[in-house]
Amino acid sequence: MQKEEIQLLVKNYLNGVATAEELERLSDWYGSASDENVEWFAEVEREEELLKVSMYANIERKIGKQEIGKQGIGERGIGEREHSGSILKLWLRIAVAAAVAMIVFGVWLFNSRYGDGNVKPQTAAYANDLAPGKQGATLTLGNGKRIALSEAKNGVVVGKDLEYNDGTKVAGEELGSAMVEVTAETARGQTYSFTLPDGSKVWLNADSKISFPSQFKEGQRRIMLEGEAYFEVVKDQVHPFVVGTSLSGKRGGQEVEVLGTHFNINSYTNEPDIKTTLLEGSIKISSGSQNRIIKPNEQAIAGRGSIEIREVTAEDAVAWKNGYFQFNGDNLESIITRIARWYDISPVWQDETLKQEVFLGTVSRYEKISKVLHMLERTGTVSFSVTADNKLIIRKKNNWTN
Repeated sequence: MQKEEIQLLVKNYLNGVATAEELERLSDWYGSASDENVEWFAEVEREEELLKVSMYANIERKIGKQEIGKQGIGERGIGEREHSGSILKLWLRIAVAAAVAMIVFGVWLFNSRYGDGNVKPQTAAYANDLAPGKQGATLTLGNGKRIALSEAKNGVVVGKDLEYNDGTKVAGEELGSAMVEVTAETARGQTYSFTLPDGSKVWLNADSKISFPSQFKEGQRRIMLEGEAYFEVVKDQVHPFVVGTSLSGKRGGQEVEVLGTHFNINSYTNEPDIKTTLLEGSIKISSGSQNRIIKPNEQAIAGRGSIEIREVTAEDAVAWKNGYFQFNGDNLESIITRIARWYDISPVWQDETLKQEVFLGTVSRYEKISKVLHMLERTGTVSFSVTADNKLIIRKKNNWTN
């Protein structure tokens, strides 16, 4: 089958309109598909889910309703008011079906016309099609010496010596037996991993920083964090591992205490809350006068001395560490903040109402920015342009189609 024909079959299947004959043809193709085709099918599926959720959010807004139940997509809305009246329910179903069908047709037409589904017609809007972030970080020692870490490596082990995780020395540095304060820092568009003196591992997201001693001696293993990091902490029942976050003008700080577990902390000072997500084990969180214990697949949201606990899919919180942007009912403001931090670009909003648009989808963090932006544009809600001086212009799209 031609690729255009396969694309149409996949879209019909995902939107529940495939005939029995189409389902049989798709099943035959998928059953004999190469790994490349299976991966391509998964990407199309992710993009279709992104399209649908944005469409639902737009329809909610247009008819003055706050939430629509979306079977097969998840409960993603901006409120919790129930439907009132069977006529309204019927209208919602018709409106959603028509809108999704229109978008699916527009996407299929786009892919048929341009073959491989790349962003050829969009390139004029991207005067500077930015490359993704990369490996990189800087170490600052207690004596003020700064060391730029190799972009060809992806991790450093901190002990008596400074070594990359492949065993090669870092610029011949030796910390020796004396305890030295170490600061590890990533810039915008950088990420790196660090193995701490006790063997615990930390992955730093872009524009993040941790500070810790070159040796943990007696009592707590304590570090400070600004930004976002994923932790895999070595178990030690005697010496708790404590992560502190800095205060900002909008909120209080927090402390996370663990004996050994896996968790993620998002504590960028320009965001309103500190989000701590647990993957396994348990952790104690303190903020102001409050102390809470959270369990796997729970997230603690701390701000101004209070702590809110909610259930989440923990893997979503560490998608960045695994090389993905994961949009799981997130608003566009949050999404653009992450994109801007990774591609080191400055957002310019031409319509502030777009910040609350809701999206669902997954895309690699190692694509050029045009691929990520185009995936969002295909919802028919928003359009982007990237200027030569690294500004991301965000504007409302005036119709449902591409």
